Amino acid sequence: MDLQQLTVTELLGVITVYSPKGKQTTIKNRPSYGLSLCREGQIIYTHNGQDYVSDKDHAVLLPMGESYTLRRTETGYFPVINFLTQQPVCDRITLIELRNREILLTQYEELKKLFMHRGSRAKLLSIFYEMLYEIAIQAEADELQGALQAIYENYHLPTLTNACLAAECAISEVYFRKLFKQRMGISPRQFIIDLRIQKAKQLLSEGSLKIWAIAEACGFGDSYHFCKSFKQHTGMTPQEYRKSNPILAL
Repeated sequence: MDLQQLTVTELLGVITVYSPKGKQTTIKNRPSYGLSLCREGQIIYTHNGQDYVSDKDHAVLLPMGESYTLRRTETGYFPVINFLTQQPVCDRITLIELRNREILLTQYEELKKLFMHRGSRAKLLSIFYEMLYEIAIQAEADELQGALQAIYENYHLPTLTNACLAAECAISEVYFRKLFKQRMGISPRQFIIDLRIQKAKQLLSEGSLKIWAIAEACGFGDSYHFCKSFKQHTGMTPQEYRKSNPILAL
């Protein structure tokens, strides 16, 4: 899901919903997508057996055509924008962590005022696109967190593929590769190889493991591929690096 690539075709509603504690509602076959923010309070959405907590720290994307329930666990006010797009947005309720919701709430109030006074469609869409852009920027700061954690913990595993890393972030593999390159400056594959080389440098400097053991520990599979990759990255063989960079005991 790339919010910056959406083509919004219609804004159907811009409303602030009052949600009293204890109230429960079932939504069936939602007729549009929805973007919900939170001024105060808390709602627990349940969709396909999974709970999603809506609060001040999260924006919520609501899927069109899906059914779910809402339980108000804390009384509050929730700005909601209902909209349609050319392409699918999401097929499940999606939480997006926010770093600065005040920007979004300010944009929302501008959008709501214009919507109530039947402002120009172009201006309405412009403000909403600004909101989507702001959410995307804030989300990207944390969107790769699951993948990066998986890489740091499992960089040595041959099963560490783009597909499984994308799954950690709950995004498509194509979007994951694009986002990773934008955020990190290199591809996920190159990032993993660089991390493996750094770990190999550490183990070589410590001098306690044989070359084949370091290759295995760092996820290179065999000594040949390890030595080849190491020299490509450092200009030295593992043996040469070990001799040149010993860790001296004090």
